[in-house]
Amino acid sequence: MKFNKKVLFIMIAIVTLLAVIVFITTCRKKIPNRFTFPSTMVVNNYTSYPYADTTTMVILNKIYGIDTMKINIYYSSVDFSTDEIEVIGFIRKNIFEPHSYLFFLKKPPINTPLSEFLSHELIHLKQMEDGELIECVNYNIYQNDTIYLNKVKYENRPYEIYAFNHQGDVRKKLNKLLYSK
Repeated sequence: MKFNKKVLFIMIAIVTLLAVIVFITTCRKKIPNRFTFPSTMVVNNYTSYPYADTTTMVILNKIYGIDTMKINIYYSSVDFSTDEIEVIGFIRKNIFEPHSYLFFLKKPPINTPLSEFLSHELIHLKQMEDGELIECVNYNIYQNDTIYLNKVKYENRPYEIYAFNHQGDVRKKLNKLLYSK
């Protein structure tokens, strides 16, 4: 049985084309969806963390339905990490301006995806906006209970337990919003 050179060439071309198509579809980088936000949503990112501002706005506006917020994201001048916990950052309410917060982030590198950190911290922001969490100097008030910071370990504070238990759900919703077509 003789092979026709044309048939062989066409078969090789088809196999090559299929390989290229499979390669392109499996290796293509996910391109995030584009969003529009109300002009009353302002997030300024003064760090080198890419998309920290967009991620924050998507969580607040598209997941929590918040349409008025001002957030400034800065590097923290102090690393609060301990041997037990890597502190990536924290959020503080700006008491001088309603619906205004300051994020302070550790300088890179960090060992946690930024979306995980933001999902966690924005739960706290939502708790503060809803009046469930009030941060004070040496204590916090969560759902009308006073939590003394020097008496209750970080991981045992009820608002932290809530945030850790729900940050995965927020992150899943975020990824679905960012990359759904």
